Amino acid sequence: MSLLFLSGCDKHAQDRQAIEHVFDMAITASTDKDGTTYANLLIKSGVDESAQILKLALTGKKAEVAALPLPRRYEVLLVRLMGNKSELKALDGKGFVEWQIETGLQNYNIQPAGHFGLGQITFTSDTEARGVITSSAATKRSSKDFDSYREVARMPTPYSVRFSLEEGQWKFDLSGFDPAVDYEIRKRIKATGLSEDAAILKLLGEATGKEVPQKIWNGMLR
Repeated sequence: MSLLFLSGCDKHAQDRQAIEHVFDMAITASTDKDGTTYANLLIKSGVDESAQILKLALTGKKAEVAALPLPRRYEVLLVRLMGNKSELKALDGKGFVEWQIETGLQNYNIQPAGHFGLGQITFTSDTEARGVITSSAATKRSSKDFDSYREVARMPTPYSVRFSLEEGQWKFDLSGFDPAVDYEIRKRIKATGLSEDAAILKLLGEATGKEVPQKIWNGMLR
């Protein structure tokens, strides 16, 4: 009875379920390279920002790109390294998001290690919420007959996802991972003594296995 009473007191109970479902759908869409589903779950401002990233990748001057925050700088240069101008110039923001997912570009993004889940969800209003990202790992147990895996307890991380209710549908924004990208780049700068721009190029090369020429600052490579 007490559990029913408590759940009845949570006016956001249905919203929490919807948000958890959206997060699970986004993770699955990313894994399955289902760009359409992923793009349809992204908040409008996220789609708009993707359109801006695409524009900068295609036409941004060196000074414009170098002035961006570290996470955006990395993202623009990643597109220039892996993309093709003739293919990308026909895309809008939503199409660009779909392209990123379908080509697996997100696999080259800097992000924390582990298997991600969604932890505590906090509502700032009836249309805005933020969920804590949890991370877990799987440990392997073997016998002579089979292998099995056990998930280690999920632990909260410093990162979060913002959710927004848009036209009756909860959608997500993963910009909460930006601090992780910024941290990893700055950690590399401290360890190597490289400049910000040199560290970004080095990380890009390590992530993609490609040689990253200096001319990438001037525009698309292909």
